[in-house]
Amino acid sequence: MSRPETVWGTYEIRPKAQLGRSTLCGPAVKVIIQANPLKPVAVEVSCGQTGMPVMAGHTTLDFSVVIKSETGAILKSARSDCLSMQFSSVQAHAVVKTGPGSYIFKKCQVPDKAGNYFVEFLYDDGSFKVKSYPMTILVGPGHPAVIAVSDGQLTTPTVSNTRSATSRMLIKSLNLELRDEFDNVLDEGYNGKVKIQITSDSNVDEVPCLNNEANVAEFSLINGRCRLQNLLVRENTSGKDGFEYHLKCTVICDAIPKNKPLLPLNIPFLFYNGKYIMDFSLD
Repeated sequence: MSRPETVWGTYEIRPKAQLGRSTLCGPAVKVIIQANPLKPVAVEVSCGQTGMPVMAGHTTLDFSVVIKSETGAILKSARSDCLSMQFSSVQAHAVVKTGPGSYIFKKCQVPDKAGNYFVEFLYDDGSFKVKSYPMTILVGPGHPAVIAVSDGQLTTPTVSNTRSATSRMLIKSLNLELRDEFDNVLDEGYNGKVKIQITSDSNVDEVPCLNNEANVAEFSLINGRCRLQNLLVRENTSGKDGFEYHLKCTVICDAIPKNKPLLPLNIPFLFYNGKYIMDFSLD
């Protein structure tokens, strides 16, 4: 006689006997295996933010967790100390029991890094171990906090106001991007422009001019990214010899609240006046 699987339900057992070449069959016996109301078989999880992006580092999540028994009903004898959340870099602030076998993991802090995260819940009472299905949490970047150089570090160029375009070149090509306070890169929805001006930290009368009539350059900001190209100082422009000036990069974007503007990015450069270089060479 084969042993029935330990799965609840109704089974039929029919004994058989072999007598020589004959097989004798006994009467069928029905066996009912009842579901174990104390055996956990499922961990059901719900979260209002499932499938929706949440903001990195700021949003807190609440997860509702229900332990189900083999009967399909809530396991009323479930204990909160047997329940744990498996979510890398995230800790639940509190586990609150809302009813027999029902819990809420409250104020789970979202990670600082944007990306896709998986969360699971484990119920382990020492006799049985049950996991929930993995749930995907989409973490998106927060509000823009800075405009930064996207690749590498800033260098301090040295320029002069001579005829040579190479010596007047401030920036050949430089990529900028919007980031939130946790250094996540922002993308869709942030369109506008980046305005470039030459400024100085000190009160100096002579400030070099850009190589255009307006003395202001503007570059497109598309999905949070901007490329500065071919920025030069004007030939024979005025400026204090050996002085450090800045390229002031200001973001203009309707998606950024006017009461929370971004601080400009200041790119330093050294300026040398070709007039003094020429006078020195003549002497």
